[in-house]
Amino acid sequence: MSIDLSCKCGKKLRAKEEWSGTRVKCPACGNILTVPGKSRERVAVPSPPRSEKKPEKVAAREEEDFDDLDAPPVRKKKRKKSKRGFRLSVPEFDFLGIHMTLRKWVGLICFLAIVVPAIYYFWPRFHPKLVDARFVDAYAALEVADRNIAKEIAGDIVGLPGTTTIKGALRPGGNKFMVVRDTPEGESVLVHLSLPPKFLHNHANFDATGTLNLKEEDFLLQGDGQPVKSLLFDMERLFESPTEGVVIDFSRSPVPDPVIPRERPPWFPQGEIVKEFKATIQGGGDLVEKKGMQSSRDLYAQQDQQAFVEGFGAFHSARGMVVNYNFSGSAANVTWDTLSKAYVGSIYQGLGSSQYMLASLEIIVVFPRPPGKELTLTVMGERMGKIKPH
Repeated sequence: MSIDLSCKCGKKLRAKEEWSGTRVKCPACGNILTVPGKSRERVAVPSPPRSEKKPEKVAAREEEDFDDLDAPPVRKKKRKKSKRGFRLSVPEFDFLGIHMTLRKWVGLICFLAIVVPAIYYFWPRFHPKLVDARFVDAYAALEVADRNIAKEIAGDIVGLPGTTTIKGALRPGGNKFMVVRDTPEGESVLVHLSLPPKFLHNHANFDATGTLNLKEEDFLLQGDGQPVKSLLFDMERLFESPTEGVVIDFSRSPVPDPVIPRERPPWFPQGEIVKEFKATIQGGGDLVEKKGMQSSRDLYAQQDQQAFVEGFGAFHSARGMVVNYNFSGSAANVTWDTLSKAYVGSIYQGLGSSQYMLASLEIIVVFPRPPGKELTLTVMGERMGKIKPH
């Protein structure tokens, strides 16, 4: 037999006879009821009031008048909230048959951090790399002896008998001492290149002794018209401090041409020369009858003559470059404005055999600015594509 009972919420229930006297939970509202016995009626004792919200889970058969209570209710234990802090979670999946876990992810990252830089530095590169490109004004301020300036600065210049020497000074020669100033309207284009050993081995010209020789035709820059050849192949930064400048000792020079400010095509951007100096030659009379004579090469005949210059000279470009010359007899101190930089330029020769080259050759090349906005660079016959000087 079964025992009928009803809850305070109006739900009618039916329980087995052997449950008489036990406490059960109403499946509709959750109140605790006591199943009445055979001889006496027991009143359901309501539990403390709960939320009036209708529970989400109700009895399976709402449409019937009674629900059968087939088993005693099971009380669920409340799970305690974990007090653990933040835990890193990574996606786990199978990759090439390997189940990727957190430990394996860490190992993979460490492996890549070691292998990728090693490949980048040691893997042979076969193409030149463009490091920098910009528009500049380039002015040939002096002519100096050779590109290895460190040797010239290291000690005294040994002069001819009866001449003075200046410690740490440069001496005249065939290479260009360049002053370069960045400007969007510049008349030249300065390009900084990195040439890897494999590229040089495959493209450069090495003579029988293994010496690398660069030619004007090795570097071409093309705009709207025909490509232009480079003006200088290798330029070494000489001094970072324009206020100290450089000193050139021309006590052995029979003419002052290498040290006075004058036009040296094509290294003469738009501007003007200030001529407040006077040049003479010892034993040869007065070579400069008036101030500012730009060349005295046709006025000397004896190689043992010695040039002297006194006074001040300068070059002022149309876009702000300033180069100052202070002469004191057989020496000249040359300084330049703080926004310009000084280089020494020459045709590059050196390195020895290409098979022993490990590092890339860093080289700065200067071109006359070709017409057009889109410029294309070609290095030793290999087209590098368009460059955008800034």
